[in-house]
Amino acid sequence: MRNFENKFIVAVFAANLIAIVFFGGRYYLTGSVESSKDQPKLLVEVETEEAVAVKTVKAPVEDLSNYVASADRGKKVAGKCKACHDFNAGGKHKTGPALWGIFGSPIASQAGYSYSSAFEAKQGEIIWNDDEIDAFLHKPKKYIKGTKMAFPGIRKAKDRLDLIAWMKEQR
Repeated sequence: MRNFENKFIVAVFAANLIAIVFFGGRYYLTGSVESSKDQPKLLVEVETEEAVAVKTVKAPVEDLSNYVASADRGKKVAGKCKACHDFNAGGKHKTGPALWGIFGSPIASQAGYSYSSAFEAKQGEIIWNDDEIDAFLHKPKKYIKGTKMAFPGIRKAKDRLDLIAWMKEQR
């Protein structure tokens, strides 16, 4: 009987390992473990020398025309950021800069924080407003190429809008 128990335990561990690798890899590549079958698709025309080809590309498009952002929901979304950022007035810098009062300020302007060269190169070019913060939160590495920030971004536009509404209150 002992041999059967050992095989069962090994099978459970193997199944868990496979699930972790599958879903972890999917999250790493897409930023979500959710299925993307419902996502709208965008057609992109690509011209070549011989013929014109059309390629289908997934686009994260959501109808947000009637959505009202909530600072309360944004505070919950900010929980994803608190491991590396402090949102309190006079808060200390962590792995990332303290973010109290960041809305409306120039990029890479928090005193006492050592920004990456990618952020420093953008100083004076960007003011943190709704659109800039939204674009950054969606895909930080795409928005600021060369950033050291390991966070993959916030995929859901509603979550980003809620977080921005909450960040506006933090000043």
